[in-house]
Amino acid sequence: MSTIVGSVGSGNAQNNSEDVQTVQRMLNTVPPVSGGPKSPLIITDTINDDTIAAIIGFQKARYASSDGRVDPNGRTIADLKIYLDAAAEDDLRADPPEVFCDIRVTGGPCGPVMMERLRQVEADLRDQSPADTDFRSFYGIKSLDGHQGRKVPVPIGKAVDLNADANPYVVTRTIVGGQEKFGCERDGTPLPEAKCALIAAIYDRAVSWGHAGRVADIGVRRPGEATADVFARFRLVSSSLSAYLSFAMLPNGPSRITRQAIPAVESADYDSLLRAIPADGTLAERWQESEAKVVIKDFLDKFPVPNLPIPSADLITGWHAQILRDYELMRLPLVFGMPTPNPKMTRNPVYGFMDLPLAVADSMVRHGLQWGACDLGVGSSGDMMHFQSP
Repeated sequence: MSTIVGSVGSGNAQNNSEDVQTVQRMLNTVPPVSGGPKSPLIITDTINDDTIAAIIGFQKARYASSDGRVDPNGRTIADLKIYLDAAAEDDLRADPPEVFCDIRVTGGPCGPVMMERLRQVEADLRDQSPADTDFRSFYGIKSLDGHQGRKVPVPIGKAVDLNADANPYVVTRTIVGGQEKFGCERDGTPLPEAKCALIAAIYDRAVSWGHAGRVADIGVRRPGEATADVFARFRLVSSSLSAYLSFAMLPNGPSRITRQAIPAVESADYDSLLRAIPADGTLAERWQESEAKVVIKDFLDKFPVPNLPIPSADLITGWHAQILRDYELMRLPLVFGMPTPNPKMTRNPVYGFMDLPLAVADSMVRHGLQWGACDLGVGSSGDMMHFQSP
């Protein structure tokens, strides 16, 4: 049964026993990377905290807000049904489950054309890999999600997200007719152009710290441009961002940041940044202030960097505040689920935004797939995880 009679969840939900069990079973078909429970829910007769937390987690991964409640005719039950139906198809189909590079496709189905292309990519990659190596580890392939059927013009079965935990949405910047045009994920609430411009400026600062006089080249694919060249441009920005932020942020901090992004962070003062971004405990994200300032001073004494964008009487303090501010602003496009102006959970910018090797991206494109990073148009590119069939 994939429908419910009454509402399930928090507040004044009806929570009929059969409905509660239905929602629990549906939630258990959702992969954790797509907002499903980290451990399967125990099927019970009554609503419990674990089920409500799972409903909230699923909603946060997809929507701008969450209420912890599933209604009979609401969008949450409709989206849960996508995963339930995909699981049912897997159970009924005579063919082997959809598998790519030893990873089962989760989160949604892949159509026959997409699976054929993925099989070709896998054969290509296996030909390139050393015979005595662990194939999946060699290419760092960790997860593959089928398309989830959200409000974008890509039919279910024609797109996949590869290593979604470490390959987020980013902001792109392409020069068109002498003007900067920004791209980012458009499903949900897109970032305003002013925010995109601020994030592009962070890319420039990051690149210039290690490559004086250079700016970030993170536009869409140019006519005739090879995937290797696109990849090199994006990789330089990603690695430069990690290096730049590491002057203030822990390089091995939590991979997911689960606190609300600081509102209007571009104008936040230094003390507010220090209070909001933790430096202690298991969720510490940054170095202690004194440690960071020593490292920044040592670097600035040895290497020229661009002028501080915000005037400061104390250059070291000014740059420390700027890096904290840039780190927090960079979180905005790195969301899990639907983009929002002030997300509650994001990837950690200190890890950059690329972990796919060139061979994977190049083979996907050579076998007829568009890379969401650079091939979806000036306004829509920047989805690093995404590959789709035209």
